[in-house]
Amino acid sequence: MDQITGRQFERTEILIGEKKLKLLAESRIAIFGLGGVGSFAIEGLVRSGINKFLLIDFDKICYSNFNRQIMATEKAIGINKVDIMKERINSINSRAEVLSLSEFLNIETIENILKETQKIDFCIEAIDSLNPKTKVIKSLLKYNIPFISSMGAGGRISPFMVKEGTLNEVKTCDLAKRLKKKLKKEHINIEEIKVVYSTEKAKKPVARQTWEEGEFQRGRIRGKQGSICFVPAVFGMCMAYIAIRYITEKIDF
Repeated sequence: MDQITGRQFERTEILIGEKKLKLLAESRIAIFGLGGVGSFAIEGLVRSGINKFLLIDFDKICYSNFNRQIMATEKAIGINKVDIMKERINSINSRAEVLSLSEFLNIETIENILKETQKIDFCIEAIDSLNPKTKVIKSLLKYNIPFISSMGAGGRISPFMVKEGTLNEVKTCDLAKRLKKKLKKEHINIEEIKVVYSTEKAKKPVARQTWEEGEFQRGRIRGKQGSICFVPAVFGMCMAYIAIRYITEKIDF
């Protein structure tokens, strides 16, 4: 066990071996979106030996995050999610290199992030807003960065219905339906977009008329979607596994 990997990962080394553990320590993973899915994906990554992170999210912690986001605590209220997550990563592995960007995503900021950041080995795309999600996916394809994209985890309760597949296979997700439509207009082959999704049909959101306290006010007021911790957590952990599998096995993406 050397200084790069550290004693925290002895049990992981027993399972996957020293060579693969060093590959993880030398790899940089970008995570777009630090909600329920993204935050648990990061947890899985840092505890598996990933040593270099790029975190992108413009939001701050608020009370509505508590039921599903791993870094949401009373002490974190009002603080940027990327800053809280960076602190959590370094509390697990003090040697981890973490670049955090609290930016609202448009095509210009996305392009700048991907062009100016050092080599990204894999990306976890966990954005829940359609337009930024579409722009990030298009940019990742443009720069040939391998990635896994999260479909909707909200409104679902069963962790046993979470699957890995391609975007064209998803039939029970409104976010996926709208994403397919947008990408097809851009002549992007949805059979090549790797995703994590649920086969469970989501419950409909509850309509609301006002923004919640502390909520970032963007676009129209959307309905309040129900959620429970273990579904986005399973989404995130599956995405972490897929990223680690890609890095250690170099599976064609």
